[in-house]
Amino acid sequence: MNNVLLAALFLIFGLSWSQTSRSMDLSSSQLMASCSSAQSEEQAFCIGYIGGVLAGSKTTQKISGGTVFKHSASGVSWCKPEKQNLIEATNIIVKFFHGNKSNDKTNALMLVIGALEIEWPCDN
Repeated sequence: MNNVLLAALFLIFGLSWSQTSRSMDLSSSQLMASCSSAQSEEQAFCIGYIGGVLAGSKTTQKISGGTVFKHSASGVSWCKPEKQNLIEATNIIVKFFHGNKSNDKTNALMLVIGALEIEWPCDN
């Protein structure tokens, strides 16, 4: 019984470690493969990754009709319109990726914040 429990713990730890490692070194092409996958787990990873970037960048600052987001490491800002949601953000990022093939040479984080900066600009 103890061996089975120990094996289960190693399996769970190994799976969570591989997901963490995967998200840290993720290329934009890999993220887009997840977003376009027929497998629900891959789609969930894509939406979760983008949702994590949004959650980590959200500020308390509001603008007329939206919320200001700012990526702390890069200083990039964007303003999400009130009526936009996570699925729409994901669709915007996928469309942005396919609209510029040079995006496949960047990492996933830079793709996400670059797309949102361009597609959801803050009107100063």
